[in-house]
Parts: sequence; structure tokens; C-alpha cells
Amino acid sequence: MKTLMIVLNSVSNDNRVLKSAHSLESLKHKIEIYGMSGDKELKTKPILKRISNWPVRLFPNPGYFLSGVKSRVDRWKFMVDYFMTSMLVYAEQMSPEIVYTHDYNTILIGKKIVNSLRSQGKFVYWIHDLHEYVRGLTTTDDEIRQLALEHESECIHKPDCLITVSPMLSRKLTQEYRLSNPPKVLINAPKYSTFNPHYEPTVRQVVGLEKDVPLIVYVGGVARARGLHTVVDALPKLPGVHLVLVTNNQGDYIESLKSSAESYQCSDRLHIIPYVPPEMVSSFVRDATVAIHPMIHYPNAEIALPNKLFEYMHSGVPIVVSNCDSMGRFVRKWKVGEVFEAENIDHLANVIKCLIDNRDAYVRHIQEFSMLNQYFSWENQDSFFNIVNQDIQKKYQLFRQPDGSDIVQNSRENLDDLSNDLFDIFYDASLTNSLFYKYYYCCGQAQLNEGKSTEAEQSFYLASKFKYSSNLEDLT
Repeated sequence: MKTLMIVLNSVSNDNRVLKSAHSLESLKHKIEIYGMSGDKELKTKPILKRISNWPVRLFPNPGYFLSGVKSRVDRWKFMVDYFMTSMLVYAEQMSPEIVYTHDYNTILIGKKIVNSLRSQGKFVYWIHDLHEYVRGLTTTDDEIRQLALEHESECIHKPDCLITVSPMLSRKLTQEYRLSNPPKVLINAPKYSTFNPHYEPTVRQVVGLEKDVPLIVYVGGVARARGLHTVVDALPKLPGVHLVLVTNNQGDYIESLKSSAESYQCSDRLHIIPYVPPEMVSSFVRDATVAIHPMIHYPNAEIALPNKLFEYMHSGVPIVVSNCDSMGRFVRKWKVGEVFEAENIDHLANVIKCLIDNRDAYVRHIQEFSMLNQYFSWENQDSFFNIVNQDIQKKYQLFRQPDGSDIVQNSRENLDDLSNDLFDIFYDASLTNSLFYKYYYCCGQAQLNEGKSTEAEQSFYLASKFKYSSNLEDLT
């Protein structure tokens, strides 16, 4: 089936979009992606290029030719109208059976395209991926957020399948919109299979630091809401510690970070380098001392489980995060790092010093429980797309054979079976212990059969810790 994915960015660095496309392609879907170009000179037709071997149409960013319009909400309205109109022309030519929209700024675009195709008597299955808690985006323009909420309210009951990034966001949206079927959780974890322990250059090699120099790394978008000012402000309290920001962002906030570092006489310890391919982030940062995500408090941040959290986990590097609710709970539960009070410079400095001083102990624990990386991985969610694909196929059969009402009923039941089991363990320690006990016990049996007695002894030891513990706090 032809699948049209829509996201309003340049696609190449959006690993969630690329992983989703790959998963659908593995199920024999033919993928085409519509995105938004970052080229200021592109002002007419979209350009067609290939990313990860898929055809990608990058449409002009209307923001570049609306620079004279002072109202941000007016620019945002025009942007959505522009993409609805221009993408619809190409979508009608493509005639996809699946439309897969990403994030809050595409939901109205998706509705327009799906309704138009269906009005022509065509079969269309609509998937929408809710990346953000729009009501909680209080760091954005109030008028834009209100308009985005109106679009979400108008459209959220229309897709055949809703997806989101965390169980907390799924619950929030279900309650606020009284959804009969909660959005299905697809965590934005990396592929376990893409980690390369020999990947070069590493972050340390790129900035030219020796192995014994403490290096803090941050990967991703840089904005005030991400809290990087707190880390820069802590540098004077962390003598000899370097901070590396891996980002393609430019602008006033980046310049303010540079100015702060210069005023602290720390500019030689602040490094800003460009993105690496998104699938290689974990491999790239693996020789950092500490990985950090210092988000400030705001409603969306409290329920976020960002992709960088899982990318850092897969790298094996200890993590420092702010005490935003979901992220802080996750790090504390799995003991993969430490948590500091958001925007508290002194607390952050003390936490980083403590982690650097005791890094070997953190690394040993992370290695001991490396099974977490397999569990919190994209591959471990393969069944997600298989079940969605079954729903697509059954609804397509019904479209071709309208008298098969039992097909739809069975299809809906299969889709409802897509539970949030992956994250049930986030709340239930007994499930966690049972899962890991079985895993390490089976590993031990397999190692014994292969004559690896030392490894088997270690696996049985770990299994015993989970078997007799009723609380993760007991697992030291």
C-alpha cells in the first residue's frame, strides 16, 4: 500500500519519522514523505530528494517569505493553509491508501487531505502521531497554542489510529478529549541494532579532548525551555569540565549561551558542533563522561519521555536530568544517572561533581542491567506496527466488501489489544522483577548449555536479585 507521511521539518534529522517509515516499509508499504525545506531560497515548487532511499518532497517554508508579517499567529495560520493547499495537490496525484501525520501542526492538514481523498471514493486509513502535549506548550506563543488546540480538538476524534510518545500523555489526552480509544504508546527509543561500539569519530574526538577530561554532552534542539543556560551557568563551579552541545540550531539563545560562557571565562569549555546521523547518536556520545537533559519546568516537560533519554541510555553513559516528573522518575527508577532541581545551578553542579567522582559505579550498574536497552528499543515494539497493519488490511477488505461487518469488529478488537504493556513496568515493580528474573534465568540456562559457566553464574546471581526483591530500591 502507498503510505504518505507528513511532518513539518526537513525530515533527515527526525528519527521517529524515519523509524516509523522503515517499520511500515518492512511490512511492504511504499513510502513517500512530505516535509518542509530549510532552504530560504526555495519559494515555489517543492523539491524532490531521497532520504534513507525514500522519496521526500520538501515544500518551501512559508515563514521565509512572510518575514514582513509581524503577527506570529497570522504567519502560523498562513503556514497551515499553505501546506493544506500545496500538499493536497500532490497527495491527490499520489492517491495514498495510508496518510500518517506527525505532530500538532499537521493534524488539520491530515484531515483536509483524508477528507478530500475519501470524497473521491478512495480508501484512506489515517494515522496521527501526537508528539506533544499542546495544552502544556506554555513556552510557545499563547495565540498559536490556542489555535493549535482548536485544530486538535476539531480533528482528534477523526483518525483511525492515534499514537503518542508516553503513557502519561496518552492518559492526559484520553481524559481531556474523552477518547473512546486511548492513543497507543510508541516510545521514541533508538534501534538496539544500530549501536556501533567502533563508530568514529566520537564526540570526544570531534572536540579534541583526551579521555581523562570530563565531558558533558547534550544532543538536540537548543531553546530556553531545554534549560541549557543552567548548565552553562554551572561551568564556573565545574573547573575543567567541558560542555558539548550537538545541535544545528542557531539564533539569539545560542548566542546568549556563548556570551555567558565568555563572561565566565569558560568559552574554551563550551563546544557547539552539528548533528550526526540520528541513528548514530548513541554510538557518537558513548565516550562522554555525562549526558544531560536539563529541561525547565512547564506542563509539557512534566510528561515528556524524550528520545534523547533513551539514546543516552543506549550509549552506556550516565545521565543527569532535571526533576521534570516523568523524566526524573524514569532515571531514578532505573538508576541510570542522577536528578537535579531544574534551573538550580548549585544543585546541578553538585550532582555533576558527584556523578563524575563515582562514574565507574554508575557505568558498572548500567552495564549490569544492559538488558534495559533491548527492552526500551524500537525493535521491541515491532508488534505495534504489525497490529496496526492488520487493522489497515481488514478495513481495506471491508471497503472492498461492504457486507463484511465482522471484519471491522475483529479489526477494532486487535487494535484495542495494543496495550501499554511496555510501560506497565514503569509503575509496577512486581512486573519489572518478574520480567527481569525470567530474562536473566533464561540467559543463565543458555550460557550453561554453551559451557560459559562464569557468565551463567553472573546471570543466575542477577536473576536471584529480582526474584526476591519486591521493590526496585532493593536492587543495588
